[in-house]
Amino acid sequence: MRTKLVVAGVACAALAVTGGVALAGSGDAHVTRMAPVAATAAAPKTLTLVRYFGGAQAKHWVTTAAAPGPLYRREGTFRILAQPASGTRALYSCLNGYVLLDQFVSARSDCESPKSVRLGRIGYVYLKPPKGVKVKPIYRCSIPTGSHSEHFVSFRSDCEGRPTSGKLLVEGRLGYVLA
Repeated sequence: MRTKLVVAGVACAALAVTGGVALAGSGDAHVTRMAPVAATAAAPKTLTLVRYFGGAQAKHWVTTAAAPGPLYRREGTFRILAQPASGTRALYSCLNGYVLLDQFVSARSDCESPKSVRLGRIGYVYLKPPKGVKVKPIYRCSIPTGSHSEHFVSFRSDCEGRPTSGKLLVEGRLGYVLA
């Protein structure tokens, strides 16, 4: 339990607090003991999930790591939890085994297919909005166009409604990220 102290008066040469007893050094100091303050829960550690676009294939890449190459530019960011917490689930970075360079985010550690490759765990999202925490939903989206299909994530439930080509699919909500 921590105790707050208010020190007023002339500057003290030394002030030490031991076992709730204030000891003042030289000088005219006035020390007032206040009611104990309950320790507050530390804010959860977060990671920045970044949505990139570009590269030689002009595709999206979503990661908490560095950009996958120099031709990728940042399109948006999402704050996710670095550690599991009550009511959260892990998200994984996966490489689609059916389409060249189609990286996607999955809530399944097997990346939803034996042909897909798990690149790693990228962090944690809430399954539903927790009380007292500002969050936003995050959705997985795809543009299936044959050999150039791609996935990305969005805050918007319509996946931003603007496919570059082909049909835009909202594949579902991955969870809730910090707002």
